[in-house]
Amino acid sequence: MFRVRSRLRLPTAALAHRPQYAIPRAFYATNSPTSTLPPLPPLSEWRKHFPLTKHIHSKDRISLYNANTAAKIVSAMGLDSGEPKTIIEAYPGPGVLTRALLELPPKYVKKIIVLEAIECYHKALTDLAKADDRVTVIKRTGYDWSSYDHIYEAGLLDDVPTVPWSNELHPNLRFVSHLPLSGHGEQLLSQFIHAIPERSWLFRYGRMPMHILVAEWMLERLSAEPGTTNRCKLSVFAQAVADIDPTIPAEETSPYSDNFFPVPSAIMEKKRDASQSLRSRVPGHPFLALSIIPKADSHIQKENLQEYDFILRNLFIQKSTALGKALPALASGAGILVSKIAGPDVPADKQVDIKLPIRKLSVDHFARVVDAFKEWPFAPKDLLLPTPPARANRNLGA
Repeated sequence: MFRVRSRLRLPTAALAHRPQYAIPRAFYATNSPTSTLPPLPPLSEWRKHFPLTKHIHSKDRISLYNANTAAKIVSAMGLDSGEPKTIIEAYPGPGVLTRALLELPPKYVKKIIVLEAIECYHKALTDLAKADDRVTVIKRTGYDWSSYDHIYEAGLLDDVPTVPWSNELHPNLRFVSHLPLSGHGEQLLSQFIHAIPERSWLFRYGRMPMHILVAEWMLERLSAEPGTTNRCKLSVFAQAVADIDPTIPAEETSPYSDNFFPVPSAIMEKKRDASQSLRSRVPGHPFLALSIIPKADSHIQKENLQEYDFILRNLFIQKSTALGKALPALASGAGILVSKIAGPDVPADKQVDIKLPIRKLSVDHFARVVDAFKEWPFAPKDLLLPTPPARANRNLGA
């Protein structure tokens, strides 16, 4: 479904110096055999050292444990060339991916700021920070906006330049994360993607690449093509503002039990396989590594973001309805928009087939609808949903 885009490929000289992974596929270590960093316990002891069942917010947490797979992911990120980079890593767990990042020298990885709220992971991470002063551990969740405010206020990004939003990716800043398996993970991913056209969050510094480990069901929603069952508001938005590709092939992170913790018990696997609702929301569901690269030029901009949110939100409520029938429900008098996108005065190459159901519309189709809506003099002005009181303090992941 996805092609690895050329922008993620390393220069030929850098490729020549990539490490070769001679470790057999059957060997699943939690530590690199050549690492000088404090070792993690063997996988057989992880449940004792990292008792996730004791933490109410950790039941949906998945962590990479396979050091060989972590090394492949880091190699594919293209960090081992160019300028020194500051990396913000959310939800690192005990830090297997963090350790793989630290295998790169300071000339490539200057600083790693890890956000981890789960207490049982803190010792493994603080041990890592003591061994390598490039690591800063912040005992906060990557889910709350205030955690990133703390990073700014602590001056940890003072040496990161703000670069123009252009064809060049940010040379000094990357974001890395595992995402929770639950709907919270999807909410957070949606906020990250919405921050791209806003130029907010870490995108205030420029076109920053993101490398994220996600559940397969999240990718299915992100990548859903027009006409498919999973096509949704997030699909359209994500595909409009970013290029989304596998960091490494999906088979490299499969099967789940060879790569991720917690490894489900045989009993849990049977329950998951027997329940359609459980299959995608419990440990054992496939996890994948994605690279999300903001586009240099997208039709979605800060100036029309509210219109996009309003139109996508309201049209996807009627995702099986033909566009021509769905448009009048946007607002009083909105039926006039049909003539603006499919009328006789509209050039043939700009027309939208109003017989298409909402979920069959392409990104370009939605762009034309938004343009027509924005030009409509009687379009409603208040397009935002009210913020629930419980979320008033959460601008990220809400």
